[in-house]
Amino acid sequence: FSLKSRIKHLKATVDSR
Repeated sequence: FSLKSRIKHLKATVDSR
């Protein structure tokens, strides 16, 4: 489990919106 990876995924999802 990586916090950085999770944040990156969240940011990518928000950016895609």
